Amino acid sequence: MGRATLLALTGACALLAAAVALPGIRAAWEAPAGTPPAAAERYFTPEEAVRGRAYTRPRYTFAIAGRLLLVSVLLILGLSPAAAALRDSVARIAGPRPLLTAVGVGIAVFFLLQAIGFPLTFYVGYLREKAFGLSTQTAPAWLWDYLKGGALGGLLFVGAVAGWSALARRLPEAWPLPAWSAALILTILLVAGAPVLIDPLFNTFTPLPEGDLRARVAALAARAGVPAGEIYEADASRRTVKANAYVTGLLGTTRIVLYDTLGRAADREGQEVVVAHELGHWRAGHIWKGIGLSAAGLFLLLWFTWAVERQALGFPRLHLKGAGDPAALPLLLAVGLAFLLLTAPIQHALSRAFEREADAASLELTGQRDAFIRAEVALARANRADLTPPAWAVFWFYTHPPVLERIGMGEAFRPAASELKPSG
Repeated sequence: MGRATLLALTGACALLAAAVALPGIRAAWEAPAGTPPAAAERYFTPEEAVRGRAYTRPRYTFAIAGRLLLVSVLLILGLSPAAAALRDSVARIAGPRPLLTAVGVGIAVFFLLQAIGFPLTFYVGYLREKAFGLSTQTAPAWLWDYLKGGALGGLLFVGAVAGWSALARRLPEAWPLPAWSAALILTILLVAGAPVLIDPLFNTFTPLPEGDLRARVAALAARAGVPAGEIYEADASRRTVKANAYVTGLLGTTRIVLYDTLGRAADREGQEVVVAHELGHWRAGHIWKGIGLSAAGLFLLLWFTWAVERQALGFPRLHLKGAGDPAALPLLLAVGLAFLLLTAPIQHALSRAFEREADAASLELTGQRDAFIRAEVALARANRADLTPPAWAVFWFYTHPPVLERIGMGEAFRPAASELKPSG
């Protein structure tokens, strides 16, 4: 591929990445500003505040420690001859088939990362959830879910490694371009297919029974313009007491899903405003805008990874044999994870803006300020929310505004006369 052609294609893809990201950036910029937080003592007891801090705040440390541990191990492996030794060991089994060698290295690295991360994942995801009364699973059930998720993740990971290696060997100067295009298509297919192919592996979905709640949800969907094929209830209670609802799917697979725990955490009007929040995401096009923002971020990440690979090829002690060498995988994963960690505040700031927009839509669609506040309080209690999280934690980790800010938005909402609905 000539340099002029490469530059033209790169420029065209950069413009496309910017174009697909622009709607999401504009939506985040125009989203409602954060409102002053409500007073915690008006809605929560001191014991609830203490319990929320005790549950949530150690999770910040665990999240940082887990990410730094993975990056550190990958850097040690990637900057030492050990990665080349792993490649050579796999190549002796795979023979003169570089793609099979890449698959073997990918499998080995995946299992290494799982082994390193499992103790912390088990402690945070199961033992602490049990200790705080949030998990309803037995250890074998949790492990079965973990294995299913790991199998899906492993298939995607190894497939991505094999694809990268093949493309980089074929197009060493330009592999991020086809890799980015393939990843964008795969992302859309996964979002569209998840409700019918992936989600049923982890939950049982049954149509929400006929009745007042279903009628309310259907009316909200019609008001929000959501072409939901069905309204489902998920058996989340077999795993957790946490409550939620969501709208999922694309390209004909769109559906509304309520956790079966939602009715235990919130009253009927509260369930309605929770669903209205999720419908607000769909009405604002947040799924497509999120895909666009992810595509733009992935474009930058792939070219950053390409630049690191080019530099790594100049270090003889790494024993790399060329672009797409699976011995470079640990180093590229390390810099990729570091990139995601450092850009997380940007990603989460955009997410919080989307959530504020969805909260505003919930209030607009229902006109029920009091029910909105009750629902936020009920969900915060059920999910053991940190009522007053540190500013740095919100900046780095929070994809949603803190609960007191969301309650403050409800307090500040003044529905128009036409939007007023009786509560109860």
